[in-house]
Amino acid sequence: PPNSQFYMFIESSSPNNQSNCVATMTRLFNRIYNISFYYFMYGSSIGRLQIMYQNGLDQFIHFGVLDGQQQTSNIDDWILFEYDFDNPDDTKGIKFIYDSISGFYADLALANIIISYLN
Repeated sequence: PPNSQFYMFIESSSPNNQSNCVATMTRLFNRIYNISFYYFMYGSSIGRLQIMYQNGLDQFIHFGVLDGQQQTSNIDDWILFEYDFDNPDDTKGIKFIYDSISGFYADLALANIIISYLN
């Protein structure tokens, strides 16, 4: 990952079960106005990454979806995802959901996750 010591990696090969759904959520913040992160999604069995925010009513609203293989080679650069929220007063958490499909070539990695928020 670009300039990163830490990253999140979802392994799709054995002993992990294929065709899994993996979800993780950030801690709660006050008034998120921007999120950015780098991702790497290369492989013939890449599934779907859904990115949602939690609003003030504790509902999860989709604001990003990445479907299938995004890089064309295993040596390609990581890709930057960035999103500015229109209404920061109604955002308080970010949730990532990855649905893998059957196959051993469905690993996903996220790095440099930066959440900008107001106090």
